[in-house]
Amino acid sequence: MKVFVFGAGASKGSQEESPHGGHLEAPLVDELFVQVYWRGPAFLHNDELAECRQGALECGGSVERWLTERWERVESLKEERSKSAEKAFFGRLTCHLWLLLQGVSDSYTLASGYYQFLKRLRLKDEPFALVSFNYDTLLDQAVQDCYGTPLLALRDYLSFGLIKPHGSVNWLLPRRDADPRIRGMARNDDVRARTATSMLFNGPPHLVDRVVVLPPRVSSGTLRELLDGTDDDYSYPLLFMPLTTKLYTTVSAFYETVIAKANELLAQASQVYLVGYRAADDIIKEMFQRVAPGTPLHVVGRGRAGDVMKSVLSWATHLSQGEICDTGFMEFAKAY
Repeated sequence: MKVFVFGAGASKGSQEESPHGGHLEAPLVDELFVQVYWRGPAFLHNDELAECRQGALECGGSVERWLTERWERVESLKEERSKSAEKAFFGRLTCHLWLLLQGVSDSYTLASGYYQFLKRLRLKDEPFALVSFNYDTLLDQAVQDCYGTPLLALRDYLSFGLIKPHGSVNWLLPRRDADPRIRGMARNDDVRARTATSMLFNGPPHLVDRVVVLPPRVSSGTLRELLDGTDDDYSYPLLFMPLTTKLYTTVSAFYETVIAKANELLAQASQVYLVGYRAADDIIKEMFQRVAPGTPLHVVGRGRAGDVMKSVLSWATHLSQGEICDTGFMEFAKAY
C-alpha cells in the first residue's frame, strides 16, 4: 500500500493552476505570520502578530521552534494568572489559524492539484492511504469529489484512510460542561470570542468522542457562525498548534483514535511519499518507526526535495531512498 503524507507545500502547490478568486494562497508554516495573512476580523491584535513574527525571526525564521519554546515556558511561570494569560494567547492563536485556513479552504476548485492527483490515483485502482498535516480542507474536498465519500464524522475520515494528525478547520469541539456559559450576548459579541479563546487551553481535556465534523465545503462565514454557537453556547476549533510536539493530551483519546490509525496504515506501507512536507514534527518521527525496514521513501517538493530526503533519511535510517521530484506537487499530480 502506498501512503502519501502531505504538508503545507502540497496545499500551496495544489493552487498553482487554480484561480483563488480573492481567497488566500496556502501559507507554508514559516509564512503564518507574514503580513499578507493579517486579515480581519482577527483573534490576534496586530501588535501580537508583530510579536509572533519577531519571535520567529529570532529563532531563525522557524515559527514551530518559537511557538514550541514559548509553550514550554508556560509551566515555569510562577503566577497562575500569568499561566492563564499565556494559555489564552495560544487560544487566540489557534482561532487565528483557524480563520486563516478557512480562507485557504474556500479557494478549492476542480483545477486543484489535489483533485488532479486523486483523479489519477482512482484510475490506478491501487491501495493507498492519505496522511495530511494541513488544517485546510483542500484535500478533503477533492476526496469528496473523486470518491463521493461524505466525510461527515471522524469515523468517515478514518475508514476512508484520510488521517489529519494536526486536526482540521471543519472539526469542532463543543463547549465542555464545566466551561462558562455566555448569557444574553449576541452571536458575534466580543465577549463570546474572548471567553472561547480563553477557555480553549484553560480547562480539562476535551473529549474526542464529542468532536463535531462539518462538511469540508462549508463556507468560512457559516463555519464562523457555527463556532460562535447559539444562545449561551460556543465551540472550539480542533486544531493542534504548529509546535514540533503536539498537545494531544488536550483532546482525550485523540492519539488513541487518530494517531493510532495513522500508525496502523504506515505499518502496512510498501512505499511512502512525502509531498510538500519537511517532516520536522516529533509525531512523524514516531509514526515512521512503524514503517517496515527497506521501505522506499519518495519526496515531492519544489527546490528542496533533495534536502528533505537527506534530512529524513538521517533519522529514518531504516528506510531506503526512492525517487525525488523537485518540480512541485502539480507536476507530480499530472504525471502520476
